[in-house]
Amino acid sequence: MYCLQTGIANNGTLIARPKIVTGAIVLSGGKVSVDIIKKNYYERLEDGWPEILLFLDAGIVTIKDIYEGYIDIYRAGEDALLVFMKELLKILSYRTSEINGGFYLDNYLFAMRSIEFDTIEYPLTRPPYGQRGI
Repeated sequence: MYCLQTGIANNGTLIARPKIVTGAIVLSGGKVSVDIIKKNYYERLEDGWPEILLFLDAGIVTIKDIYEGYIDIYRAGEDALLVFMKELLKILSYRTSEINGGFYLDNYLFAMRSIEFDTIEYPLTRPPYGQRGI
């Protein structure tokens, strides 16, 4: 609007707002398992579960893929904070404009390959934020 009012040339257009990342940290407590999530939260996973969630005391990290419709539950133990930060930074790098190159922390965290995880799939009821259905 400012460019139209002042006659100054526009340098570009923001086509869609960037998707923010939803995340949470639970410092103490928090028992989480596939059975507990399916029993108590399955109907609300799409909208009511954060994309990345850390249960610090329990050593568990959940990571939700909003585009494919699944949640991975990592039993990371003492490495839970490291896993959480790595995944949070990875999600943020995908959703922002990168000036200095990509995100390479994955290349250095060989321990991640040995962390056990479970997967819960849930139905997507609409296209993910920022995408339109065809």
